[in-house]
Amino acid sequence: MKPAGTHTHDDGSILPALGLVALAVVLATGTASAIAHLLVIIAITIGAVVVLATAGVIAFLVRQSRQEPRRAPIMARPIPRVGVTRPHALSESYRPAISGPRELHLHLYNVAPEDISRIVTTSQGTGPWPRIKED
Repeated sequence: MKPAGTHTHDDGSILPALGLVALAVVLATGTASAIAHLLVIIAITIGAVVVLATAGVIAFLVRQSRQEPRRAPIMARPIPRVGVTRPHALSESYRPAISGPRELHLHLYNVAPEDISRIVTTSQGTGPWPRIKED
């Protein structure tokens, strides 16, 4: 029970007092300056992004308005097939442009030169090598 004539306003909350103490600490330590500086940097960055985006949209719209309207793609005309003949059969005298090798390159290891000479002279005309002219 309250004494007669007293006037008090106690709602039991300490939060406003703590808020004032926190604000005093922030102002005393210089943290408020850092926070204000950070907010300025964020505001400048957002402003620059908005300005650049607006300029990009305007440039795109100006470019679109200056271009000719799109037309249907140009289709190629069909080429008439006049005088088309079927390929003829190849004759037996046909010689391909790329033929076999003109010379044979052998690596004969551990074979005596006399043996190679005897093999070449006894098989003249039957192997892939040219005929040897004897003087």
